[in-house]
Amino acid sequence: MSAETLQALISRSALEWRLTFDALEFPLLLLELDGRIVRMNEAARALAGVTFEEAIHRPLGVLGAGQPWGSVHDLLAEMAASGVRAGAQTREERGRVWDVAISPVTGPDGDRWGIVVILDIGVDRNA
Repeated sequence: MSAETLQALISRSALEWRLTFDALEFPLLLLELDGRIVRMNEAARALAGVTFEEAIHRPLGVLGAGQPWGSVHDLLAEMAASGVRAGAQTREERGRVWDVAISPVTGPDGDRWGIVVILDIGVDRNA
């Protein structure tokens, strides 16, 4: 296989991964254990109201202090300390309820990250 063919395959694979990641309808993030954002899909960017450039390689705090971001911050610390999945339900001031989960992942070089999944449960009318 030529170097050009290999490069084309790698580029196509990266594009397919990005398209798949962004096609998911729920917010999904990949975080460094110190809270820096490695990747976030389109749903996460829309929820936070930020662009890719405004968020990538920046601290989690750029997404805001409200929910579900406050829970993401707390769960990241819990997962980093324990090494196991952490999750919680949280609600924002207007009653919107979120199910937030973060799972540890280790890369081939031993790098550790957290994968965050946020599901919108709906609005708690009793809030």
